[in-house]
Amino acid sequence: MGESEVGSGQQKWQGMKNALVNVTGALDSTVEFGLMLFPNDDQCGGGSLRVTLGAGRAGQIETALNNAYPSGGTPTADTLQVTHDVLTP
Repeated sequence: MGESEVGSGQQKWQGMKNALVNVTGALDSTVEFGLMLFPNDDQCGGGSLRVTLGAGRAGQIETALNNAYPSGGTPTADTLQVTHDVLTP
């Protein structure tokens, strides 16, 4: 499926945000959520922790997503390493 068939990057970003807000809101009291995002610049480093892991974080996640925008790369391996480092005591 090509980009023109599924919409622009901004439409995908908005759809992802809506889905995450809906899921985290529905499960806010029973599931611990947190949020890591890829860097939004041309840096090659890993992403960063935007919302710490815990119950009752849906509002913080929504705010963080509303203040973020897609831009730059998706350094998956680096971001997974940062996530590991954040979650490992």
